[in-house]
Amino acid sequence: MWNVAKWIVAPALWLALGAGGGALAEQQRANRPLWMDDESLVVAGSWQALAHRARLMDRMDFMLPVERFEDYRKEQSGATLEALKRLGVNCVIIPCYEGYGYLTERLGMEEARKFAALARQHGMRVGAHIGGTLGAETLFKETPEARPWAAQQPDGQPVLVEAEQPWRYAAVPNHPGFIEDQRRAVRFAVEEMKADLVQFGNFGPGNASWDLHTVRQFQDYIAARGFEDSHRTKPPVQENVADPLARAWRDYRCEALIEHYRALSRYARSLNDRCAVACSAGGVGADSPMARGMDPARLVPWGSAFWDESPQAGWADGHPVTRIRPLKTGLCFDNSTLVRSESPLDVAESMAFNLNCLGMIAWFENGNMVSAGRVAAGPVSGYLKPYVSFFRNHAEFFHRTARTADVAVLRCYETFAFGTEAERRTIYEAEQSLIESQTPFAIVYDRAPGDLSGYRVLVVPDQQAMSAVARSETERCRQLGADLLPAASLAGGPARVRERLGGKLRVEASAPAAVAMEVTERPAVPEVLVHLVNYNVEQPVINIPLVVRARRLTVPLQVEYWNPLERGPVALKPERKGNELRLKLPRLDVYGLVVVRGAML
Repeated sequence: MWNVAKWIVAPALWLALGAGGGALAEQQRANRPLWMDDESLVVAGSWQALAHRARLMDRMDFMLPVERFEDYRKEQSGATLEALKRLGVNCVIIPCYEGYGYLTERLGMEEARKFAALARQHGMRVGAHIGGTLGAETLFKETPEARPWAAQQPDGQPVLVEAEQPWRYAAVPNHPGFIEDQRRAVRFAVEEMKADLVQFGNFGPGNASWDLHTVRQFQDYIAARGFEDSHRTKPPVQENVADPLARAWRDYRCEALIEHYRALSRYARSLNDRCAVACSAGGVGADSPMARGMDPARLVPWGSAFWDESPQAGWADGHPVTRIRPLKTGLCFDNSTLVRSESPLDVAESMAFNLNCLGMIAWFENGNMVSAGRVAAGPVSGYLKPYVSFFRNHAEFFHRTARTADVAVLRCYETFAFGTEAERRTIYEAEQSLIESQTPFAIVYDRAPGDLSGYRVLVVPDQQAMSAVARSETERCRQLGADLLPAASLAGGPARVRERLGGKLRVEASAPAAVAMEVTERPAVPEVLVHLVNYNVEQPVINIPLVVRARRLTVPLQVEYWNPLERGPVALKPERKGNELRLKLPRLDVYGLVVVRGAML
C-alpha cells in the first residue's frame, strides 16, 4: 500500500487572478509532449473510481461486494488489455482519485497503480483520471478543513454535480485548499502510476459559487477594476450581460478556471515534462462557453488535450452535424481533442480534423467492451475496424503534418461572452457555410490570435467586438493583401462562399454539402494530403472534382486516392496546366484521402 503521509503537500497557494492572458497560448505550445505527435492515439476508458462505484450501490463501507470486485479485477486484467489492443487501442484512461478522501480511496488508488504498470507492460499509454468533485460523506470526516471547498448556491446549499447523487458536491475550483488536494492526486498519478496523461474530470461545475472564499476573491477582483463599494458587493444571481457587474462576474469565473488549470498543469509538468494534461472543458459551438465560465482561448492552451461533449457526428435536415469547431479549436492551440468515436463517421472526422487522435472508441468497465457513448451500452461497432486500422497503419499521413488553410474565422471573446445569440449565430453559420463548401479553414481567437499573415481571407465579426490585439493583427493582414470578410457576407450556404472565395483557394473541391474537406502538408517529402469526409453516409459521392494549385511541382509527380474500405490506393492521373492539377475522385464513402507526392502549396 502507498503511504498516505507521503502525499501531504505544501501549504495552499494563492491564485493571482488575471495572470492568464492571451500570451499563454504561445508559451504552452512548446510543452506538448513529443510522444503525442509520434504515436497515433486511440483511446479507451473506464475511470469510475472504486469508491464511487461502491457508493452508487449504496455501500456505505465504500467496498464492492465480492462478485462485483471480481468484475473489477476482470476489467483491470491483461486479457482486457489484449482485447483493447485488438480493437486498435493504444491508450487507456483509468481511475486515480474521485474526491472521497485518500483513506477511503486508498485501495482503489493502489489497484490503479498496479493496473497502470500492467498496461505499460502491454504497450499501452496510461491516462489517470482525477475527478473535480467532493465525496462529502467521507471527505469531510477525513479532512474537516475541506468543507469550505464545496461550491454553494446563493441560498448556501451545496452545488451538486448530479441531483441523484446528493452526497457528491461540486468544488470551488480556485480554492487554495482544493488545489492543494488536487496536486496531491496529481503527484500520485505522475510519480506512482507513472501516467502519460493526467485528465481532470467534472471540470469547473463549481465556478459559479457564492461561498465565502469566492465572494471575497470576486470583491478583490472588481475592486481592481474600479467598482465602488466592492467590499460589500455580492456576485449577481441573474447574469444580465448589460449589467457591468454581471459582465465582471462572468470574466472572473473564466479567469478563476484558467488559473485552476494552469496551476495543476504546471505542477504535473514540473514532476514530468513528458506528461500530457487534459480537461473536460465542455463544447465549442454556437453557444457561449463563457456563460459556463470557460474561455477556450485562454484555458485550452494550458493542456495538451481537451474533452468535447458535442453531439455525435451525423446528417440531419439536409446539413452535416459536425464536431469540426472543437477539433479546430484544439488545432489552434496544438491540442488533441478527445471525443467519443462510436461510428465510422466519428472516426473519419477525427482522422481529417483532429491532431493525431481518434478520440475514445470504447468503454471497458468490468471488462465489457461497449461503445464509447455508453448511453446505449451497445458493443463496439465492427465497422470501426478498417478505419482504425488505416489510422494506425498509415501513420505517415497523420504524424507531424502541417495544416494548410487559406481562410481563418476570428472568434471574439466579446461576441461569445456578451454578444447576442444572433451575433454568435452569424459566426456559427459562416463556419457552417465554409464546412459545406469544402473550404479548409482555421478557427482563431482574438485573445490569442497569433500570426494571421498566412491567411488569404479573414472572416471577422463586427470590428467593435475585437480585442485591440486582434484589430491590429487583422489590419496588418489587410495591408499585406488579405481580404477581410464580414461573417454575415457568407450567409446563404456553399454557393455564397464559392462566389466570394472563387479562385482564392489553393485547394478546391466541388461536392454536395455533406462533404467536408481538410488539407495538410508534409513539406519535407514534399506531399499534399487532402482529407474528405462524407457526413451523409447513406449516400456515397461519385466523381468529385478537385483542383490543386501548387506553388511548386516536382518530378516524379504521383497522385493516389486512399479509401480505408479498399485494400490499397487508386492511382489518379491529373490534368496538369502549369502548376495547377485537376482530377476527379472516383468514390467517397465515409472517408477518402488524396495524396499528391511532389507538390508544395
